[in-house]
Amino acid sequence: MRIGAAQNTPGPASGPIEIGPVASIASQEAPVPEYKYPPPVDYAPAYRYRGGKVESVVRNIPASIEKLKSVDVERYLRELVGYITANSENDFVAVKRIHDWIALNVRYDADSFFAGKIENQDARGVVLSGLSVCEGYSNLFKRLCDMKGIQAKIVRGHGRGFGSSAFGSEIVDDSNHAWNIVHVDGNWYLVDVTWDSGYVEGRSYQPRYSTDYLFLRPEYFVYTHFPSSSQFQLLEKIVSKGEFKNRPLAKGNYFDSVVSFSPEMGKVNHLEGKAVFEIETRDGRQIRLGVFKEDSRIEIPNASFFQQDGNKKVLYVSFPAAGNYTLRLFEKKGDESSYIDCAEYGVVASSGVSIRYPTMFAPYAPGVSLVSPLENPLRVGTTYRFEISVPAKKYVALFAGGKFNRLAQDGGSLFSGSFAIPAGSKEVSIGCSDSESGRYDTLVSYEVGR
Repeated sequence: MRIGAAQNTPGPASGPIEIGPVASIASQEAPVPEYKYPPPVDYAPAYRYRGGKVESVVRNIPASIEKLKSVDVERYLRELVGYITANSENDFVAVKRIHDWIALNVRYDADSFFAGKIENQDARGVVLSGLSVCEGYSNLFKRLCDMKGIQAKIVRGHGRGFGSSAFGSEIVDDSNHAWNIVHVDGNWYLVDVTWDSGYVEGRSYQPRYSTDYLFLRPEYFVYTHFPSSSQFQLLEKIVSKGEFKNRPLAKGNYFDSVVSFSPEMGKVNHLEGKAVFEIETRDGRQIRLGVFKEDSRIEIPNASFFQQDGNKKVLYVSFPAAGNYTLRLFEKKGDESSYIDCAEYGVVASSGVSIRYPTMFAPYAPGVSLVSPLENPLRVGTTYRFEISVPAKKYVALFAGGKFNRLAQDGGSLFSGSFAIPAGSKEVSIGCSDSESGRYDTLVSYEVGR
C-alpha cells in the first residue's frame, strides 16, 4: 500500500491541446476556461528520469551544510538546493534531485496521522522534524523548487491511499491528499513525493524509494489521484468523478510494467467461477497475479496460473465459491528480488469451481510455459500427457513416487511425455538441468489426490 491520507491503490496518450473559443455572455453558456497548465505532447524527455535509481549526489550532503540545519534552516535549505542541483544538465535533473532528497530524508508521520494530531507541515517544520504527511511533502517540494527558480504548485484532492480497496466506499469529494505539479522546459508535470517515499503497512511506515509518481503521464496519474480542480488533471478530456470511481486501483508502476491487459476490467467486475486474461508486459518486467478473498491480504493457494510466450502471458484464475474476491497484480524488474503490488480488481463471482492450478517456480528458468496438464491435484493411476516449454535448457524430467522420468525434447524448447501417476505419490514435480546427471531445479509442482 502507499500512503497519502487515505490508498492502495491502470489509457491512451493525450494529443495536442486545442483551446476552444470563449462563449459570449449573451449566449448564457458557461465560458470555456483557459487551459492554464498545458502538459507536453512528448513525454520521452521526462521518462528518462523514471528509472527508479537515486541521484547519488543527494546521499552525500557535506557536513558543513548539514550542521546549518540546527542553526539557520533558511540558509540550510538554500545551500542544500544549491549543492544537490549544481551542475544539473537540465531542470528535469534538478527536479529529480529535489524529489530524491525529500523521498530519502523525510519519513511519513504515521503516528500523528493515526492519532489525528498533525504537526507543523510548513517546509521548516518538516525539515527540523524529518516527519511529514502529504501536505508537508508537497510544501517542501514546492519550497525547494522555488529556491531553484523552478515553478511548482500544490494540488489537493482525493488520493486512493492507505485504506483504499476495491470493495471499500470512496468519497471522491473528500480532499484527503496533496501532491504537486512542476513546470519544466515549458510544460507541466505531475509529481507525488509522498507516495514515492514509502508506504504504510498496518499502522507503520515502511520507507521505499521509487519514481512511480515522478513525471507520470496524467492519463495514468488520474487512476489514483483526483484533484479538486479539474484543471490539475492536466488532461484535454477531463475524467469525471464517475469514471474515476469505476476505474481499477492501478498504480504508477503498473504502467511501467504492463502494455495491455484484457479483457478490460473496472474497479468491481462480475465474473463466473473462473476467468482467463491476457497480459502483455514491457521488456525486463515480470508479472504475477494473486487471488484474495475480498479485502484479505492472505492469498488463496493455487487459485491462479499463467502461461508465458515472450512478453505475453495468459492468466488463469478460479474462485472456490460464489462471493467477493480481489485480484492483485504484482510486478518486478528482472533484477529485483521481490514483487510489488501494482493493481487490483474487485470480482463478484456468481459461482465457484473446484479447479486448482499447479505451483510454478519459474525463476529457475525464465520463459517457462506449461502446456499440460493444468489440473491439480493429479490422480493416482491416471495417465497424463506432460508438455512444457523450457527455453535454454537441455534436460527436463518428471519426478513422481521416487521415480525419475525423462521428458523427450522435440528439437526446440518443448519437452513432453505420457506417464501414469504411481501409487504412493504425494507430489509430482517437473525439473530442469543443464546436465543429465546434474541437479534438477523444480519448475512445476503438482499435488496428488486419491
